[in-house]
Amino acid sequence: MKKIEAVQKITRKIWVDNEGRLIVFWGEEPNLVRNILPDLDSAIRQQRHVIEQYHGLTEKIRGEHLFLPGEEQKLTQMIDQLHRVVHRFLSIEELSFQEEKMLSEAIKKVKDEIGKVTNEFKERAKIRLEMIPPLRDEKGRRYFQASLDAEKAALDLLERIKEINEKSWGVILRTRKLIDEKLRIERIFLSVYNRLGKFLIELQNGVTEQRLSEIVNEIVGGENNLLAGLESIKVLPYVKRVQSREIQRLRKLPDYLRKKDIKKIQRTLEEAFKKLKPVIDERRMRYRKKLEITDEGKYIF
Repeated sequence: MKKIEAVQKITRKIWVDNEGRLIVFWGEEPNLVRNILPDLDSAIRQQRHVIEQYHGLTEKIRGEHLFLPGEEQKLTQMIDQLHRVVHRFLSIEELSFQEEKMLSEAIKKVKDEIGKVTNEFKERAKIRLEMIPPLRDEKGRRYFQASLDAEKAALDLLERIKEINEKSWGVILRTRKLIDEKLRIERIFLSVYNRLGKFLIELQNGVTEQRLSEIVNEIVGGENNLLAGLESIKVLPYVKRVQSREIQRLRKLPDYLRKKDIKKIQRTLEEAFKKLKPVIDERRMRYRKKLEITDEGKYIF
């Protein structure tokens, strides 16, 4: 079994392993959870899914806007419902039997909407709502403890919203780091692609031995050569392209140069150029050149 090792750190909680997969950590010690994701795009999608679960999903469908509420919006509605219950219950106006029934049903509705939960704040709110006594005591007087419990439940739900905003900010920052890495990789591919294209044009037009030597040196010679830039990429799916036969054959260019085999040099550059093209095409297909995420967790493509 191949040993898993971290070869690149993207953030404190996102690493790339030696197979190019993303290791994403959630939570804090001692309750740290590790997810292994197959590639960079999967990691970006996972973060996006978390943000949408928290803050909702907005889509534009044929000119019309569709919004699917997230947990934050649902909690806000529950809090508003509980506040309306408390406000009416504490008003000086007498409550009718029908109004009492409506208030009790509103409390039950919030409790049912909370549903099965593992979050401590929502669990606490649900327990409070389950323990709310009848709105009137045996003498027909308003039981003000009920309104107090409902208000405390609303405060618990408000704490959950605060927790969501704190967590989602961390998710947004992680997503930005992942997007930054994707854009860095695309810039490297684009730079190498353009340089190889330029070299191929020169070769087609004919070059001197001196110029051919300079071209080979720029590709595989020196510290900042083009191949070194490509090999700084460690994450899937891009690392597979870097490790491909077409790209790794660039290492043989100095041998071909010594043998003065211009045809092999040209063929090697052509194959490497074609291998990079799908990444360039993907980049061009995006509606905008920038892929961003706002402070509110909205993606801009």
